[in-house]
Amino acid sequence: MKISYNWLQTYFDKKLPAPKELAELFTMYAFEVESVEEYADGEKSDHIFDVKILPNRAHDCLSHRGVAREVGTLLGRKIKEDAYIEDVGSVQLQSGLDQFSNSGLTIQRNDTTLCTRYSAAIIRGVKVGPSPTWLVERLQSLGQKSINNVVDATNFVMFSLGQPLHAFGLGKLIEKSGYSILVRNAKEGETITALDGKTYTLSPDMLMITDANCKDNKALGIAGVKGGTAAEIDASTTAILLESANFDPISVRMTAKKLGLRTDASQRFENGLTPELTMEALQMVCGLIVQIAGGEGGATIDAVVDDRNPAFAQTIISLKYSDVENLLGFAIPHKKIVQILHQLGCGVQEGQPHGASGDAQIIVTVPYERLDLTIKEDIIEEIGRVYGFFNVPPLQPKNSTGRIDEVHVPLQTIAADIIRAVLTERGFNEVYTYTFRNNGERELQNPIASDKKYLRTDLASGLSESLTLNMYNAPLLQIHDFVKIFEIGNVFKDDKETLSLALAIAPVKKIKNSDQLIADMFTDVRAVFEKMFNVSLVAPKATVWEIAIEDIVSSAAQLPHTFTYPIDNTIKYKKISPYPFMLRDIAVFVPEGIVSDAVFEIVKREVGELLVSSALFDVFTKKSEDGSAKTSYAYSLVFQSNERTLSDDEINVVMERVTKALNEQDGWQVR
Repeated sequence: MKISYNWLQTYFDKKLPAPKELAELFTMYAFEVESVEEYADGEKSDHIFDVKILPNRAHDCLSHRGVAREVGTLLGRKIKEDAYIEDVGSVQLQSGLDQFSNSGLTIQRNDTTLCTRYSAAIIRGVKVGPSPTWLVERLQSLGQKSINNVVDATNFVMFSLGQPLHAFGLGKLIEKSGYSILVRNAKEGETITALDGKTYTLSPDMLMITDANCKDNKALGIAGVKGGTAAEIDASTTAILLESANFDPISVRMTAKKLGLRTDASQRFENGLTPELTMEALQMVCGLIVQIAGGEGGATIDAVVDDRNPAFAQTIISLKYSDVENLLGFAIPHKKIVQILHQLGCGVQEGQPHGASGDAQIIVTVPYERLDLTIKEDIIEEIGRVYGFFNVPPLQPKNSTGRIDEVHVPLQTIAADIIRAVLTERGFNEVYTYTFRNNGERELQNPIASDKKYLRTDLASGLSESLTLNMYNAPLLQIHDFVKIFEIGNVFKDDKETLSLALAIAPVKKIKNSDQLIADMFTDVRAVFEKMFNVSLVAPKATVWEIAIEDIVSSAAQLPHTFTYPIDNTIKYKKISPYPFMLRDIAVFVPEGIVSDAVFEIVKREVGELLVSSALFDVFTKKSEDGSAKTSYAYSLVFQSNERTLSDDEINVVMERVTKALNEQDGWQVR
């Protein structure tokens, strides 16, 4: 959202902080400011903020007045609700629109849930032409192109208040004892040529603005998205019909997405707007058009209609002062809480204090435009935000007198922890794989990716993929014989969710009798489980074995109902490098009596920080003809960087340095 500094200033009598300071205030307390750019047009200069308004505040802050209210809240200043333009003054009618007759104009809404309110006015005596300089400058500063004084007026009000509006050329509508607008769903295959010159094919789930007096209900616009050319404003227009309506956000979003037509209007509607804004915006745009687009005799309002659902009820939320402290974790003075609520535009009614603490109930009436405030936690969060999270005092945690080492947990969870201990003692490593898969019995309503649309029905599939990945990275993980991994997690099968265990074993290289060795490892684990849990388990299959935890704990009555969880302060997190690793081997003959640690110290010193893993994989002693003996040590070295991809030339230089350092030792020789 582009926000003009000069435009914001019109809502305040007192000078605002400098643009840079204001940007910092936004970022620290409200919205992220992506950029602040100086804008100059002739002698006038401005600063334009590119503010990232998140969806929860789009209801009220996709407008200059909404952002001005936020500035006023943070600075503790009262704003002028009506922006003031030097050349025009307050852009409002001197009196309300309720003084005008509704004769000659009717509104029909076929679906009152998709269109909750439709306010409209007819203005005659309009002269379409260029906009005044101040209006052109305002819109251009936001990157908007000036169209004409009528269209520019509707855009100005939208950027001021956040309520989209649209103007139809009245002369292009059919009059039958008055004009009539019908808001209805589109017909299958119905088309409309929009103001962008493109023709769009519509479907019945899309809402349309049409001419009810026309035999085929001529389409005038796509509700909440864009107007059509059928009633476009042009130089010959002398009378207009102004629309200020409220449309269902989901309907507008779906329509805009299907048509590939996202506009400033649809962006505001799809995030939700209060219906209470339509008449205020209509009054403002009528006042502006009468002032800047009147013909020789002046423009006059001819009819006003407001067709709506029952009045929008303001949200009322009850909370206590103690609720604020309990949720935020620190106390804020009661007077300050009330002050902040008033700054937010809330109505506040305090109850009588209770007890020595002075705690009392607060009844908060939320402003119409704050659709994001629906529960007391929302109110408390706003209190904390405006108070300033940087002002949160440091507090020492309260001493706990309860025991945390004994926790009552389900038997399956206890069994899972015991199983982890058994497997890790036998050299297994625990892994975690995706719960989401490309097939299964339960499909997700909102999948994170097209190939992850289902909940997994087993662990074996994901574990097999993890097995392959670990085999590829075996040198980096210092695995030289077998990859042994396991996973404990939930699976979703046969209409239920169960806790499952899966184990996988595979050799990283050719090993004699590897199949038998794997079978022996599985047999060992199976025997331990059967003895520990007093059960008989199905024999594991080759490579991957999966079994339900509930089958293992079928005799769970023998398990303790508590489990002691030791606190391990040695656990550390190590970031995994996204760059590939490189392998090198080096072997060296040294005089008998030289231990491998002494050799590796020299290797490590010369290699430097790029060495992430190493292993001594071969040792043998060779006797010479003169009777002397030498020992050969062979090392596998793994190189990797966290910042870049390593090159062969770079590692070759390192290995040459290592070779030279080893050969310089008395009696040493790199093989």
